[in-house]
Amino acid sequence: MWRKWAARGFLVIMVWALVAGLGLRPLNREEQKPPPATPRQLAAEQFRRFQAFMAGLPESPPEVTLVAVGDIMLSRFVGRKIKRLNDYHHPFHRVRDILKAADLVFGNLECPITPGREIVSKEMVFRADPEVVEALKAANFSVLSLANNHTLNFGHKGLADTCRYLEQAGIHFVGAGRNEEEANRTVFLEKNGITLAFLAYNAIDTTPPALAARGAKPGTSLLDLGKMAAAVQAARARADIVVVSVHHGAEYSLEPARCQREFCRAAIDAGAHLVIGHHPHVMQPLEVYGRGLILYSLGNFVFDQPFPHTRDSVMVRVHLRKTGVAKAEFIPYVIEGFTQPAPLNPGHPAAAATLRKLKAPLATKLLIGWNEKAQTFEQQTEKILYLSGETPPGRVRRTRNLHLEGLGQGAFTLADGRLRLEQGGRLLWESPPEWWVQDFSLGDLNGDGRPQVALSLWRMRGREGPPPLLPVSLDFSINNYLKVFRLRQQSLESVWQSPALARPLEEWLLADLTGDGRADLVALERDSGPGAAAGARALQIWHWQEEGFVPRWRGPSGGLRHLRVESRGEGRWVGVETPPPAPAAAGAPGPPCQQGTANVMM
Repeated sequence: MWRKWAARGFLVIMVWALVAGLGLRPLNREEQKPPPATPRQLAAEQFRRFQAFMAGLPESPPEVTLVAVGDIMLSRFVGRKIKRLNDYHHPFHRVRDILKAADLVFGNLECPITPGREIVSKEMVFRADPEVVEALKAANFSVLSLANNHTLNFGHKGLADTCRYLEQAGIHFVGAGRNEEEANRTVFLEKNGITLAFLAYNAIDTTPPALAARGAKPGTSLLDLGKMAAAVQAARARADIVVVSVHHGAEYSLEPARCQREFCRAAIDAGAHLVIGHHPHVMQPLEVYGRGLILYSLGNFVFDQPFPHTRDSVMVRVHLRKTGVAKAEFIPYVIEGFTQPAPLNPGHPAAAATLRKLKAPLATKLLIGWNEKAQTFEQQTEKILYLSGETPPGRVRRTRNLHLEGLGQGAFTLADGRLRLEQGGRLLWESPPEWWVQDFSLGDLNGDGRPQVALSLWRMRGREGPPPLLPVSLDFSINNYLKVFRLRQQSLESVWQSPALARPLEEWLLADLTGDGRADLVALERDSGPGAAAGARALQIWHWQEEGFVPRWRGPSGGLRHLRVESRGEGRWVGVETPPPAPAAAGAPGPPCQQGTANVMM
């Protein structure tokens, strides 16, 4: 018995000796737990969760901006002024920046484009030279309505020439054609992933039925409610957005007639999202009907009429999403010299007077511009109409093309928090995976004629600056930073980085607002100061100096959003929106139409 226990004891001693010889210790439950994570490991896991959260946000919904304008007449005094200046682009010089910034531009072409004799003052037939087509193209016109009472002023040949010249320039047309099928066709366009349909009609109170296209005979598309409703429904089955143009109403009437409301509301009921009216030559109120927007008359855009109400109106910038009209912005202008629409500065008294004609509950939009005389920025207001609810901010996805010296065309692409610079399918530079790039912008910060690249990003803070002399506890919190790069040898070279921003950048851009050739940083910063409301943002403008950005001007704070640079009057402005008011209400019936009478006046 003793020997058995002695043998067992010897075995235990040998096992302990073996464990000791291998540097091992007996295992227990406490020692099976992994060692606690270090602060850096915890921070890395936190950042991975942050990236997953950001990647899970929906992308900002695709949007198309459509600028709608009124009657375009490039004949009579306008045509003679163009020839005298030898400048077919003259009518659009003051509005080109606004038009070219839009994805699509729509207007009513109130004259055939065909060679012919000179049109003198007070004539009621119009004709424009073929050279105007290039000016229309350069001004970014995408679709033109030919559904009006002047389309056939120079007969079937004049209409056929108009269609041919527009086709050669790549400008689409609706509402008239070389035969009945073409006159009544729907034009479909795709932009930013959104399909749009355009239709146009001539009401019988503006155009004699004899001008309608029949079979192989050229002409316009006359408005028939049943035909229009069926065409809109068919277009809606293929398109996300349906736009209908109607040439209707009584000339110089400041209010839409009852039949105008009936036509336009019937189009919305059939599935249209936006109805654009022409012919009265004066601006009429708008209406929000159902989920659609009706612009009963946009008045004149380029016209030589001298009457008081025929020389002012608005360009309407409509923001379209797959769900419909999101909002509409209104840019007042006055026709100067009877030939040239000129946008009004936001503070001009005439701008407010023009906007009042819309008779709609509009929200306030802020415009910040440079006052050269006072050498400071000034704040003005403009109006905007909201039709849908606010969309929460999502992931930014965008591509920006640029010329790379010695390489040709290149492109920056931001997707899922990674920024890439590519050229010809070759990757030149990519942001590191430990960054989440929020947004980027190109601009000439130092006036050397070469663009710099600024980007805002989120990353772990870690240690910033030179290594400390003594060990310190590191801060691994996730912070927002701004970095500036320059293009160098087919890649990007870091120029400057901000410290961790106490007020993160919610929205921002680079733009030259003062005209000195140097871009400023315009930002909506998260405002967490004393008394700031939840979600408040403050507008801040920063100027670049050799050591980095320095504050230049601080603006208002509040529920600001949708920052963009815009052209108004003589300069560039920063537009920023404020919270929308209650939805707009429907309008009154209006006076009756004079049905069956053909109005072929100016």
